Amino acid sequence: MRPRSPLPSLVHVAVIGGGFSGTMAAIHLLRNNHCRVTLIERRDRVAAGAAYSTQEPAHLLNVRAANMSAFADAPSHFADWLERATGQPADSYAERRLYGRYLAELLAAQSPDERLTILHDEAVALEKNSGGLTVTLSSGSDLHCDCVIVASGNVATNRPSFPLQSRRLVENPWSEDGQEALREIAEKQGDVMLLGTGLTMVDMCLSLRTRGFAGRIIATSRRGLAPLAHQAFTPAPLAAAPAPRLSDLLRQTRNRAESHGWRAAVDALRPHSAALWQGFSIEEQRRFLRHLRPYWDVHRHRIAPAVAGMLDDLSLKGSLEIVAGRIAHIHDDGSSLDVSIAHRGDGRSVDRRVEALINCTGLAADIGATTDPLLRQMIDSGMARPDRLRLGLDVDPFSRVTDGDGTPHDNVFAIGPITRGRFWEIVAVPDIREQISLLTARIADAAAPCLEAEPS
Repeated sequence: MRPRSPLPSLVHVAVIGGGFSGTMAAIHLLRNNHCRVTLIERRDRVAAGAAYSTQEPAHLLNVRAANMSAFADAPSHFADWLERATGQPADSYAERRLYGRYLAELLAAQSPDERLTILHDEAVALEKNSGGLTVTLSSGSDLHCDCVIVASGNVATNRPSFPLQSRRLVENPWSEDGQEALREIAEKQGDVMLLGTGLTMVDMCLSLRTRGFAGRIIATSRRGLAPLAHQAFTPAPLAAAPAPRLSDLLRQTRNRAESHGWRAAVDALRPHSAALWQGFSIEEQRRFLRHLRPYWDVHRHRIAPAVAGMLDDLSLKGSLEIVAGRIAHIHDDGSSLDVSIAHRGDGRSVDRRVEALINCTGLAADIGATTDPLLRQMIDSGMARPDRLRLGLDVDPFSRVTDGDGTPHDNVFAIGPITRGRFWEIVAVPDIREQISLLTARIADAAAPCLEAEPS
């Protein structure tokens, strides 16, 4: 085989972000002989990301091992690996750190391949050039490539809506400073408040207990909804794709929950979630985010039974209190935080004095306010734009990033949670895996015509 001039014989793809999404994109691309990959990750570790870099045994996957394969065409791949490594069965909820190890081994298996380069650096700018694309790195060097896949993972967490300048506020518990703050909180043993009652709240409860924290945890959110547990149920798949009308869909799902159980009713929507989301009008999408999203999150993104049991145990012992309401007043008096919560039901004031406040509100609500250097540069330069809901970058149905005028780039893509404005359900492994499989196959198909058989 020889390259058809002037196109390169190997398409050079820069993957920006070395968490789950970026690692899997690199692995899938390298399964095709027409691509070479540069994986760019600012941290000193790849193949982990925020979810799988944890080293705490209590942090479990929210999905059974049987559904966590890195490859759709080998559905038992992770389950088989887990059984060999630990003896755990396919229906277990494995430690997240084990899944990080699994991903690292998959990537390490590619390392001898000369087509893979891993750069521990930070991408800060992306520009087009006459021959393709240039990625500028924080080290000052430039990387020239043919395609870019932005795999930034979860954009930085929401900042609390109330003004508070205090060392007692832990804005990002996953950062190095945040992890150190958790250790200090555990040592002091004073009561602590968690802002948010979703999956991050669950992780923080586990993290504090792992560190020996014996104080009281008060968690608060507008509705006070916490993630529900996985339980066995009989699937009830839909006979046909439901129409994308939000009010009708809500009524249908409630009816099916009464006849089949809510787990079956919610899970039946999964194969249709992207089509439903894209079929909603922008007004329906906004209504969903404003009114239904918290209920969807706790029913759809369930937690391992053992984790749910731990939360129930903390609640029964009085060690965990979940309050529905909003923070009406907060003050740092120098020794602790005085917090007043306006209760959702009757507006009464729920007053608590705590050692610290940990932000557990999850993904940033407006990517337009991002401080990520690359995303900031791409948006400011018109290389990209926020989606209509400002949840992430605007992409087309093929995951191509659109520029400031709405025109898709042929060689700039985005994957994972940063594309949730287009696909919505794009945070779990099975959903991201499918997106990556389709995208990398598309890139490989585009690269294949660059080669032609040499005459015999």
